[in-house]
Amino acid sequence: MTAVLLVSVGLLTLAMAWAMFVMVRSAEARAGLLMLACGFLALRAAFGLWDAGAAPLTPGLATAGELSAFAASALALLVVGGLARTLRERNRAEVLHWDSMEVVR
Repeated sequence: MTAVLLVSVGLLTLAMAWAMFVMVRSAEARAGLLMLACGFLALRAAFGLWDAGAAPLTPGLATAGELSAFAASALALLVVGGLARTLRERNRAEVLHWDSMEVVR
């Protein structure tokens, strides 16, 4: 269970750092909220790691909870990537729009 929690914390930390980068670069409040959500999930996984120690993965409720935290961390990384891609496309569309307006003028 320790490995699952360590990977979860690592993925969530990466998602949190990426969301912070997106937030600073684009000044989007959504990225800040996503960063906070990833931070809370990372804290939950870190406290689970602290509490579980070196417990083995056995069939049970605790293992299901830790595996769901791992799935949430992977999804958080995908969500941050999707938000970054959406913001990049929006900025590209704005640049193309203003370029076309300059041609019309």
